[in-house]
Amino acid sequence: MTPFEEKVLDMTLTEAYNTDSLTDEEAVYKFFRNINMLPEKKDYFIKDFEDFYFKIRPKFSSKLIKVLMEGDFKNGIQGLLFLISEIDESQVSACSTIQLVSKLMDFQKNIYADYFIKEFAKVEPRVLRRYCFDSFLAREGYKNCTLQILYQYVERKKQNSSILTAPVEKA
Repeated sequence: MTPFEEKVLDMTLTEAYNTDSLTDEEAVYKFFRNINMLPEKKDYFIKDFEDFYFKIRPKFSSKLIKVLMEGDFKNGIQGLLFLISEIDESQVSACSTIQLVSKLMDFQKNIYADYFIKEFAKVEPRVLRRYCFDSFLAREGYKNCTLQILYQYVERKKQNSSILTAPVEKA
């Protein structure tokens, strides 16, 4: 391992958050910077982020959730959904990512799941197809995660459309 890799891997995201007093935004950007610097260690960083999020339990802003999920292309961040789409190039990290996204949207595991679902439901269906969710449906152990994510997406879309089409009560 090079000295550079040792330095990047030296401190977990949780440790950096606690000792360096990182903001939530800095923690998310550090996570993606680490992935960009050492793409061969993606799976390690995904697990590290998962440990961080479920130990610290930060309440991310909707803007930060959007960055985490969809990325921030101005800053070279591709987002968790992109990592899911890399199933053919990086199967292990794509599978770890779909499990993470599933946990982020699970009310039993994440008290802020609704915020993640709300942001995820803003993704247009034509864009959602790019993320290769169908590739996980045939993979043992990932089908349930995928179905849970897609179920939350469809339910929130239905909820949003019923709000928009509800008759307006006259006063």
